[in-house]
Amino acid sequence: MDIDCDGSDNMAGKCSDDPSGQAQTSFKTTAKSYGVPDLNSSIHSYVVFGNEGGSPSFDPVKSGLEPLSVMAVVCDEKLFYGVWGDKNEGTYIGEASISLAKACFPDQIITGNTGYLGHDILYLGFTGKDAAPGQKGADWNAQSFSDFETSLSSIGDRLVATVSASPSQKPDFGSGSISSSGPVSSSNSDSDTKSGQERIGSWNGVCFSVLFTIFGIFDI
Repeated sequence: MDIDCDGSDNMAGKCSDDPSGQAQTSFKTTAKSYGVPDLNSSIHSYVVFGNEGGSPSFDPVKSGLEPLSVMAVVCDEKLFYGVWGDKNEGTYIGEASISLAKACFPDQIITGNTGYLGHDILYLGFTGKDAAPGQKGADWNAQSFSDFETSLSSIGDRLVATVSASPSQKPDFGSGSISSSGPVSSSNSDSDTKSGQERIGSWNGVCFSVLFTIFGIFDI
């Protein structure tokens, strides 16, 4: 997991040593319409998804993802929610805001220039407009990572529940969701207050579900 410090206060705190930090994210204009100057890497949990200017390149919009839509991140046996908040150049993948990285790996040294070197993180995006919280569906003016990430729980829980545990199920990209005969696990009434560690217990089938779904797509 590489570290992204782009956006508001891009040199604050542990981001001060970021050699490639930029003062804005790819979706600054949309963020401003939601009442904030831009995403803040130290507060907003976001994922850098898609790349341009390299070969191969990938534009998530062409696959049906909406800017600032909810994404799920499974890391260190925890499940967190973030938004698709930035794009990359070249062919790099696996980058996230510093607040999300620190939540995933609280015992690791995480700075703007020091990320997590493992290859055991799952990033899961969801197609369709229902995955985008819009101005009122998330606490964009949150003052902490916990407050912002928790505000995504309602949408995130619903989206993760659409992931099928059956290898015969395949995503229905036309409807903007992954087809499923039922949720992986039922949502608890107190899901909005769960931490990433507690939440993974509620969705303990998600990793296998995603792998089965991928195998189903490509008939592996």
